[in-house]
Amino acid sequence: MNHNIHAIRSEISATVGERDLSGVRAELDQQRRFRVEQLDVLKADAAEAVATGDEPRRQVTQELRLAAQSALTEIDAALERLEGSSYGTCERCHESIPPERLEVLPTARLCTHCQFRTENGRSRGGRPARTPSAGRSGQRAWVGS
Repeated sequence: MNHNIHAIRSEISATVGERDLSGVRAELDQQRRFRVEQLDVLKADAAEAVATGDEPRRQVTQELRLAAQSALTEIDAALERLEGSSYGTCERCHESIPPERLEVLPTARLCTHCQFRTENGRSRGGRPARTPSAGRSGQRAWVGS
């Protein structure tokens, strides 16, 4: 098993390259600074909303804070994967995540295939997703559960 992990890490290093990893690290650091600043602004905005009794504004600010905190958590996890040499490895199937995916979404934990499977499982309560299919009459019918 360890041999397989080392082979995958070598493949990722060859694919992504050390210079590219420093660029990824710089981008993630920049995103992290943005999210920390955003959370500070949102904290002040929430306090002002509470002080003025503006409940709709407080609710919106709370949702924005949750989203920003979630993004910050993903950024921190990606930085940890970079430090631990597991960056670019799918957490589910342990295959390499395509560099094109990491370029678009540097916080990606899963390869495209595993991400698709995970999202379909969540959206359908663990059941396979239903897909539209043209019936004999040419009308769409749903196939699956």
